[in-house]
Amino acid sequence: MATFINDIELDYSTEINRTRDFQITTEPIQSTEFNDVTRHIKRVLPDISLLCAFINDDREEKFKRILELADNNSLIKLIQDETLENLLIQNIRETGKYETTIEFEITFKQVNLVEFATTEQPLPSKLNVIQSESKQGLQQTVSVNIEEPVYPEISITQS
Repeated sequence: MATFINDIELDYSTEINRTRDFQITTEPIQSTEFNDVTRHIKRVLPDISLLCAFINDDREEKFKRILELADNNSLIKLIQDETLENLLIQNIRETGKYETTIEFEITFKQVNLVEFATTEQPLPSKLNVIQSESKQGLQQTVSVNIEEPVYPEISITQS
């Protein structure tokens, strides 16, 4: 089951509860033997970004992109197969960074996706007051139409 933030695929995510925050933790991608090799390479290339480039590991760049989305205060759609729908990420925060894993805390809210439609003719601008008399006395019914037609240009798609 793959979890995506925008087009960024995450390696692993914990079970998500709709009512509270959850954490996403990356799993080690390489085998133990490969990690031994990377430790040896680290002695020669101490810079982690150089190491990631050397071993063709794009996780560091992936995490930078995730944090950049958080820094821009973007609301990002969270997609996890088809088990979760209509979730928007409110905040992404790095909570831990280790040799083989990086942890993120992600807060989200559930939203309802709506589709807007427009009418062919604008609604008239008028106020109608209809009076009627009954046994209880004089009653008024007021109907109000929108003064200016509003045509929202909103496009929401769901993956």
